[in-house]
Amino acid sequence: MQNRLYWLRLLAVLLSLAACTPRAGQPPVMPPAQTQLPTATSLPATVTLQVPRWKYWERALGDILNGPSGNTHPDLSQEHGRCEWDIYGQTGREVYVWAYCELYQKGIGVTASSGPAIVRLAQDDSISEIVFPEATVAIRPLVPADIWLRISKRDFDVAGAQKDLGLRNADPSMPPLIIQQGVQLP
Repeated sequence: MQNRLYWLRLLAVLLSLAACTPRAGQPPVMPPAQTQLPTATSLPATVTLQVPRWKYWERALGDILNGPSGNTHPDLSQEHGRCEWDIYGQTGREVYVWAYCELYQKGIGVTASSGPAIVRLAQDDSISEIVFPEATVAIRPLVPADIWLRISKRDFDVAGAQKDLGLRNADPSMPPLIIQQGVQLP
C-alpha cells in the first residue's frame, strides 16, 4: 500500500511540473498587469521594477511597433520608445487600439510607427500578444465591423500624439494622453 501511495505522489508531482512548463512553439506567459518586470540584464535576475499599468502597455506597444517585423510577443524588460494610443473597443480578451510610437536611437534619429493593433490579454489581464500588421487592410478580417469602420476613417490624431510625445520627452514621468484623460486600461 505504501509503495502504491509513493508512486501516486510521484506521478502527481511530475504532472504538476509538466503543467508549468511551456510547450515548444507556445508563447511565453507575460507578467501580470500592475506588475514587477525584470530590469536591465546586467542586474541579477531577482531584481525587479514595479511599473504602472500604462508603462506596461507602452513597453509592449513600443516593442511590437518599433521592433522586428512579424514579432507578436513583446519584450517587457526594457523601454522601446514612447507611445500614444487610443482604445477603439474590446471584444472579450482582445483590445483594439490605434497606436503611435517613437524610438530615438543615437546616431540614427527617430523611428516612428503608427497603425491599428490588436492587444490580446491573458486570463490575468497581462498582454499575451499584440498583432500589428504591416498593412492596415490586413487587420480588417480580424476586427469587428464597427472597429474596422473607425480604423478605416483613420481618426487617430497623429499630430496630437507627436505633440504630446514632445512634452513627454521633456518630462519622462508624464503618462500618455490616454491616461491623462482618465481612461482605465483593460
